[in-house]
Amino acid sequence: MFSCSRKTEPVSSAVLNTVITFVSGEAYVIDGSGEKKEAETGESLFPEYELITMSDSFLEFKIGSSGIIRMDSDTRLSLSDFSQKTEKDYTSSDITLSLTAGAIIQKVKKLTGYDNYTIKTASAAFGVRGTEFLVETSGEKDTLAVKSGTVIASLYPDQLEKLKEKALAGDEDYKKIYTELESSFPLLKSGEEVVIRSSDLEKGKDFLDEINSIIEKADSGEISGKDAAVSISEKAVSAAESVSLSEIVPVPLSEDRKKFLNNTDSFILKEKSLDTELYIKTEPAGAAVYFNGNLAGYGSLKALLSSSRIITVRVEKDGYYPFEKKIKTGDIKDSPYIIILEKKEGSVSLTAVPSDSEITVAGIGTFKGKYSGQFDPGSRVEVTVNRAEYKTEKAVYVIDENTSIDAEIILKPMLIPLRFTSGLESGAFFIMAQKDSLLSAGIEGGFSFFSKKGDKVWNSASPYTGRPLVAADSLFTVSGNRLEKTDIETGISSGTIDLEDSPYMNPEYYEGSVFINSGSDIFRINPENMEKERTYVLPDMSVSTPFYYKGRLFSVTDKGVLHIYGENDLADSSISVARGNPEGIDITAEGNTAYFAGINGAIFAMNTDTADFLWDSNFESDGSMPEISLRDDKIVLETDGSLSFYSSEGALLFEPVKEIDAWTFIRQSDFAYVKGGNNLYICDISNGTIKKQGKVEDGIKDIEVINDRIYLLKEDGSVLEVNPDALSQ
Repeated sequence: MFSCSRKTEPVSSAVLNTVITFVSGEAYVIDGSGEKKEAETGESLFPEYELITMSDSFLEFKIGSSGIIRMDSDTRLSLSDFSQKTEKDYTSSDITLSLTAGAIIQKVKKLTGYDNYTIKTASAAFGVRGTEFLVETSGEKDTLAVKSGTVIASLYPDQLEKLKEKALAGDEDYKKIYTELESSFPLLKSGEEVVIRSSDLEKGKDFLDEINSIIEKADSGEISGKDAAVSISEKAVSAAESVSLSEIVPVPLSEDRKKFLNNTDSFILKEKSLDTELYIKTEPAGAAVYFNGNLAGYGSLKALLSSSRIITVRVEKDGYYPFEKKIKTGDIKDSPYIIILEKKEGSVSLTAVPSDSEITVAGIGTFKGKYSGQFDPGSRVEVTVNRAEYKTEKAVYVIDENTSIDAEIILKPMLIPLRFTSGLESGAFFIMAQKDSLLSAGIEGGFSFFSKKGDKVWNSASPYTGRPLVAADSLFTVSGNRLEKTDIETGISSGTIDLEDSPYMNPEYYEGSVFINSGSDIFRINPENMEKERTYVLPDMSVSTPFYYKGRLFSVTDKGVLHIYGENDLADSSISVARGNPEGIDITAEGNTAYFAGINGAIFAMNTDTADFLWDSNFESDGSMPEISLRDDKIVLETDGSLSFYSSEGALLFEPVKEIDAWTFIRQSDFAYVKGGNNLYICDISNGTIKKQGKVEDGIKDIEVINDRIYLLKEDGSVLEVNPDALSQ
């Protein structure tokens, strides 16, 4: 955990002796000048070097006496720092490695209180005190798995740099905030793993960006240090809560992860002298080489060992008889030491894609992902390969004499692997996609709450008007002139509040509160007890749904005036914005810019500090209320059956998508829509280019996405789960 170490006068500093001890396959070293060359055993490494392994390649290196690192295939690792400092009364090591892609396994000795050993990825920094563990990154997610010892996953390393500097400088307020925030990060023990997805950290990053902005204001004297600490403390609590809500929590190691971590016998940390290079080559090339039962490499490898090391070497390749022999490194005089495998006769080797598919060989058994066996000439081998949500494949192989069949069987994903009923006779739209649950609304009024696998929890025929809202584990609906709260787990009503008649009585949820129009007022309601927290009194009737942003409430009245409320009872600003259309306007905002879309087909931007109109444009309107929102610095405009994307300067990015039945965002930079009743498209948000497409079923009314799976609601109330991988490119 975080601590401020004592400072003493430094006496000397040196780079820890770091050397490559093992190379298998194609691996490279990029030195500080950018020169790239093949990695060799015995080669010394220095800070700012970068190591790369290609497909089916491995590399190990030793940092002083602190640890051994094994790089898996397709891995890129930067050696940021590995130095040793000797001060007045102690010696400490500082080791920092940055993993860009791939996976590394590390075996680190027990460190002293002054040592620092850190593995960084794009989203986290893993602090180590003495352990065997795995770090894997793909850009989209990080995986940390611990075989022994403990590792803390410190999230947001870049965003926390300023706060950490303040804490290290001795400021007690900042130190307390930093310590409390870091205590929310996952701490892994032996036998645990955790997955950290970059998407899980987006909300927390927003709070930390605000923290850094506050620190800059405090440093410039714009606000006091005490006020800054109070504001930062609140943002830190919100960031910690976002980590908790993202469910980034350790779980027991999977069986595959346990097996992978057991490869650590190939580490040579225990050896005192490294004086002999063992160079092994296999014929045929590409055979798997095992040291003491653990995978060492493929086809060709070099290992720096002591001459007294005794290793059981086993070599395997499908279609060949395995080789196994116990050798003493110092007794091997040939370089390379060539191991020739004898080819099998009448063998079948099968590999399934995906790798967790089941291969069933008639009369023999079922195998996971791979199968290899020998058969008499003339044998007929019947094979079935299947996996849930994929189309089953069958094959028959006839074995000839002196032949070896090596085949890859690729399964095609099913477009619709799951269908179920929503519990309603008709479907209008999804109103929630949260964790394992979906909630749909029926055309005639009513709801059905069910899991994403089709397990119904409850349903209700309660009528409603306007747009329902799901927030704070509750469903909020307007019936007549009353806002009702319903528990989404039980379907039981848990509170109501009376309203006055008003256009656009759609509840909205911002910063823990529910906002809704009531006559010429706007209520801010505590969703827990359904009591009013504040009433915003407007001079006229609102013709927009409430929009709340960074402590300010935005509302447009039927006189065409935008009112912006802060902490005061009276509006901080009142600006004429309707431009001839007081019937209905939707609002969104970012920074000091607000964006408006009106029923009359006008979209425009305004600086809320100066009341200057920045730009305007027109769109086709059918007279219904449009919806405007922001996504990845782009403006999204939805009208009835039409979707448009604008830049923040008002430029239309591509031609509007018209006559769509339903749409939603999928991943950060894509959106999906259904058009023509049964045509599903996934498009790039920046230019509208179609990435994938396919035909589904007729009568689609709405679309939602959970964990990259697409759910479609049909007008008959049934729900389809779509696998995007099955769509055509």
